[in-house]
Amino acid sequence: MALEELEKELYRRDFDISEKRRAKRSSTSGRPAGHAGEQASKPPETWGEKSENERGVIEGAFEEAFEKTTSVGRRLFFVIIGVSVLVIAVSGFYLYQVFSARGIAVAIEAPDQTFIGSPFMLSVVTKNDSRSVLSEASITLNLPPGTVIVGEASDKTVEIKELGSIGLGGINRQDFEVIVLDGENTIKNFEVALVYKPSTLTTPFEKKIVKNVAVGKPALTLEVFAPNRVFSGENFELSLNYANNADFDFENLNLKIEYPPSFTFKSATLNPDAGNNFWNLGDLKSGSEGILVIDGNIVGPDQSFFDLRSTISVSLAGKRYDIVGRNTSLSISPSPLALSIFVNDSVDYIAKPGDFLNYMITYQNNTGTGLRDVILTLRLVGEMFDFTNVNTDGFVSSLNRVVSWNAANVPELRLLPAGARGNVNVSIKATSAYPISRLNDKDFILSASAQIESPTVPALVGAERTIGVAALETKVGGRIDINAKAFFRDAASGILNSGPWPPMVDAPTQYTVHWELKNFSTDVSSVEVRAFLLGGIRWTGKVQSNIENIPEYNERTQEIIWKIPRIQATRGIIGEPIKSIFQIEATPSVGFIGRYLPLVSETRVRGIDEFTGLEITNLDFGLSTVLTDDMTVGAGQGAVRQ
Repeated sequence: MALEELEKELYRRDFDISEKRRAKRSSTSGRPAGHAGEQASKPPETWGEKSENERGVIEGAFEEAFEKTTSVGRRLFFVIIGVSVLVIAVSGFYLYQVFSARGIAVAIEAPDQTFIGSPFMLSVVTKNDSRSVLSEASITLNLPPGTVIVGEASDKTVEIKELGSIGLGGINRQDFEVIVLDGENTIKNFEVALVYKPSTLTTPFEKKIVKNVAVGKPALTLEVFAPNRVFSGENFELSLNYANNADFDFENLNLKIEYPPSFTFKSATLNPDAGNNFWNLGDLKSGSEGILVIDGNIVGPDQSFFDLRSTISVSLAGKRYDIVGRNTSLSISPSPLALSIFVNDSVDYIAKPGDFLNYMITYQNNTGTGLRDVILTLRLVGEMFDFTNVNTDGFVSSLNRVVSWNAANVPELRLLPAGARGNVNVSIKATSAYPISRLNDKDFILSASAQIESPTVPALVGAERTIGVAALETKVGGRIDINAKAFFRDAASGILNSGPWPPMVDAPTQYTVHWELKNFSTDVSSVEVRAFLLGGIRWTGKVQSNIENIPEYNERTQEIIWKIPRIQATRGIIGEPIKSIFQIEATPSVGFIGRYLPLVSETRVRGIDEFTGLEITNLDFGLSTVLTDDMTVGAGQGAVRQ
């Protein structure tokens, strides 16, 4: 029976049952009223008679139960139909995907193991054994970190190839030459995703595969030998040994060494091809090796450390790749000729504009040999050194910013005995103003670097001369200014003041107070400006600022607080200052007749100098009805009158 016919039959049965029930109820309710009395006078019926008489009632109850059961069954029927449709749809979609991918294979052909710096071929093979043509096919190769396709940039990690259509039984092969640049004794995971559309469908499908390649040692090894510790200025050898451990030849190898700034190149067993740190090593056959020895020295403070970076690169497909590199650390042993610098008896003094900087340079001969013809120099570098204010017994070259001492002005330097020590001094003034002319004129430093040397070389020290060096950097702290002003006539601010002028006893007069902040050479954070309203002064609540933060008033303490998270260096020196304006109201008492009425206490500002890490503070005088900044007020007009 069809679904529509089944529904009609069910509805017809429901209708017939309902009609029977209504007829039964009608026949019962339609009996005469006296009939009930007759029933009451009859003797009790037997069980058989009672069943016969109540058959209609039982039948009605049965029919009602059947009606409910039929209704529930109908709903259950539709639920089953819906669930069946959903199951069929999901199963169909699953089968659709399975059969759409059936017969389509993708594989990665690559060695299971490779070496760093050794190029290898990675091939992606796609085969279509399905029953439909694949259209708009493409593969995406995701490269693991530390690998690159030869000829591509080192930071390229994804390669996409459009395959177009692949016919029935068709095979597509894409080859990629890959090189591993780092990751010794690791596993590199190469992932390929094939995207395609079966010709009979419009939905694209994707199939992924991963190939794991183990990475061994570098195909080209590089070893660097150097002493762990050297004296400042002492010559030492840097030996670089390189070898080709691969089963193929390397072509067009280059070697580059990055020296620290204080390194002095003396010579090398192979002349550099560019500057003093670049060599074209040429070709290196399988199993062969080479050696390069460099001679030089480093000048630096005692116990300081320096790094040298050596890198060998290879040229492949027009691109150069670093395939092996080594870092070498050197430390400076305490010099036979020790040197130290102090400024104002400290090594971490924070200078201020206008300071006198008293430098003391101490030296000591730590060898067992007397050192002859000692020369000591001090170089002062920094925009805030004022060479017009220098006091020293050394020779001053303002052009080179160098102060020097030798036996001519310090006789003890002609021969410095073993174990002897001494010191020289320089006093120089810092400029009274910050040299700010641009936004980035900030964080000023005063640098002092000293060097002491003698042509005498102690035994067993491989140097041309005995040298000691020292350096000291002194930061110049920042400064922040607060300027507090009060006005009676201040229409330009947008706040109108009212009340009598000159001020009168027991009569309120309004004033506007301006705060202006200027920040000089350093960024300052956690800035706070504070002041108190004095007796008889009221906060009106009118306040404004040219930044997001505005002053707030604490009514209990009568304190005005302006908190600013951060102010950049040169704000107000270059560009507009930070400003705020607020209104107050003053009611003089009789005790101020003939006197100026105090309005606001002294204004203080504090903040953290981000360059030095120190707190900086400043203040401005308190305000009264003198109103020295209000050009509309004459001298003496601010005195309170009766």
